[in-house]
Amino acid sequence: MPNIQSKLPPIYHRFFPDFQSWKVPNEEIATCYDCTMCKKPKSAFLNTKCCTYFPQLPNYLVGGILQDNRPELQEGRERIIELIRNKKGIFPYGILPPVSYSLQSKKLRKKKEKNWTSAEAESLLCAYYDNGNCTVWDYRENCCSTHFCYSVGGDFGQKFWKTLNQYLTFTENELSKYALLKIGFSVEKINLVRKKTEDYGFEDENGKMNLEMYNDFWGDWAGKEQDFYIKTFEIINQLKTDEFFKIGGINQEILLSKLRNDYAEFVSPSIPNSLIINPKAKIKTNKNNETEYQTNLGSVKVSAIINKFLSFFDGEKTTAEICLMLVPFRLNFEEEYLKKLYQLQILIPTN
Repeated sequence: MPNIQSKLPPIYHRFFPDFQSWKVPNEEIATCYDCTMCKKPKSAFLNTKCCTYFPQLPNYLVGGILQDNRPELQEGRERIIELIRNKKGIFPYGILPPVSYSLQSKKLRKKKEKNWTSAEAESLLCAYYDNGNCTVWDYRENCCSTHFCYSVGGDFGQKFWKTLNQYLTFTENELSKYALLKIGFSVEKINLVRKKTEDYGFEDENGKMNLEMYNDFWGDWAGKEQDFYIKTFEIINQLKTDEFFKIGGINQEILLSKLRNDYAEFVSPSIPNSLIINPKAKIKTNKNNETEYQTNLGSVKVSAIINKFLSFFDGEKTTAEICLMLVPFRLNFEEEYLKKLYQLQILIPTN
């Protein structure tokens, strides 16, 4: 199994708490590199996958991209430089969605995604997306690290990734403010809660920029935004774990405790004493005599012998009794099947 560190931008590896060494199940249902959404000829998402989103990159991650001269990041650097040149969505906090993008997003999300046209989906294409790949992957933000359309852990998995997303979002906000403070940016302009682009009034709904307001907000750094972002990266890249804990304070401790609890349920959920087969599960048998159980969270294929024993989950026999019945068959039923069947809500509590 991969560890959490493999899901995180490298800048965090040195100073993040030890949770990054935790092993997590491989999210094999979320086929990011072989997206099932792109296999349907009439899909509106053929040219976007689920990347209909504008990442809110904090200042230090923007700086990381700009200072990283590796060839594989050249396209990402060029895109960042072009965004800075246009000034839309460019703030000392980082790069936020331009007003025009936010308005289009609000308009489309009133409709269900399944009703979007290709043109609508492509109008929200990520600024860093390039033919199915991310051009800034090593400096991605919270959502890009934690979003999985489905999880092998069902609701438990989704809850864990959501909590990790909250932790990363909190980290980005706190570290971007810390970098502003250390770089000497005007404290009168540092907001404790990050605002949206439209809150500042630099750009109207038609995309016209108020350059006077923009330059006034940036102060002495106006026209030197690239240097500013690189400097914030250097500040954060030198952090040590104890300094990171001080910056996060009690809120980080709370999120870390929550992450620990959700992780335990993800990898080793508490199985109820009595289970039944979900009456809403779809069941079909293939030519190899394997039976597939499917819910909206995922599916599991089982052999004929396992399928026979699943019929014993009738709400009368206990989970422990049924697991004991499988011992003579030398099957590690609890580890190989029971956890997954429960997480995907194929087996559900009797009540």
